[in-house]
Amino acid sequence: MAIAALGLTACDLGTPGKSSVLGPPLHVVAAYPSSGEGEDCPVPAPDDCGVPIGSPIELRFDRYLLPNTVSRQSISVYTGSTDNALFLAASYDVLERVVTFRPEYGSQLTPGVVYQVELALPDEDPSGLGFHAFDGAPLEKGRVPLKWSFRTSRIGVAPPPAQEPPSCDDAVRTFAKGGCARCHAGDTEAPYGLALDSAQGLAETAIGHVAHEASTWAIPGSTPAAPPRFGTGMALIDPGGPSTSYLVYKLLENPDNFGDGDCDSAYSVALPPGQCLAAPRAERDRLADWFVAGDPMPPGHSALPGGLDDLRALESFIQSSTAQCR
Repeated sequence: MAIAALGLTACDLGTPGKSSVLGPPLHVVAAYPSSGEGEDCPVPAPDDCGVPIGSPIELRFDRYLLPNTVSRQSISVYTGSTDNALFLAASYDVLERVVTFRPEYGSQLTPGVVYQVELALPDEDPSGLGFHAFDGAPLEKGRVPLKWSFRTSRIGVAPPPAQEPPSCDDAVRTFAKGGCARCHAGDTEAPYGLALDSAQGLAETAIGHVAHEASTWAIPGSTPAAPPRFGTGMALIDPGGPSTSYLVYKLLENPDNFGDGDCDSAYSVALPPGQCLAAPRAERDRLADWFVAGDPMPPGHSALPGGLDDLRALESFIQSSTAQCR
């Protein structure tokens, strides 16, 4: 276990009242492009045979990730030799537990060539680089290969059209529809002083403010820059960081928030047979044991009425600059 590479010690993993036992190792459960995709194209192949050259590389995981291990150093994508490796940008969708890699600086995959993909294994990498689950459990080999190849086509795909992110008022309406604002309102004795019923309430009580349930000490209005343990002093809403926002995990603890769209992935990477987007109960229990305290949101038997659409809208809101609620 490459705990030292994460800036942690065995003592750091223990917080009073919370588990210090790591969960099972992390696994990739699906990848896009898949192993060998496009490599059966005939010679000469039609231009559209193979993986379109505008495609991202997508990895789906069985556990929630430690966000600071999601980086280009966790993967190598190259053609011919490692000297021809792509410079990639990584993004993590905590709702689906999917990591996406795209070439940076306007570059793209080369048409009509075979690319090799290799993921770093933390227990084998000299620097301990590679993906970890949120509790520090490392990536290990599983059913899906961590070294594979694919061939690109000679034509591309158009990037998806950019969409305007939800506004602060949109987020307030989503919290209200879901029943979150019934308790967390500015004109009541809201639990922990959290007000989700207005843009002002979000700005003054949630955005950049530490979640009381995620801390064992008081840090009024601030969050630690380098917490010793994932979840400690986490902001309720971390602008630009859904995967480091405590409210997101409180919503993910309630599987009913995915609604009827639970099996509707936004990605090309496949869902494992018989599985949908909400994490299994065992993984949600691990979140609760590690740092997500109290009831899921919304509490009781409530859920976001828009289901997965509402979850994605809130994630997009937090990811965007509009999360400042100015």
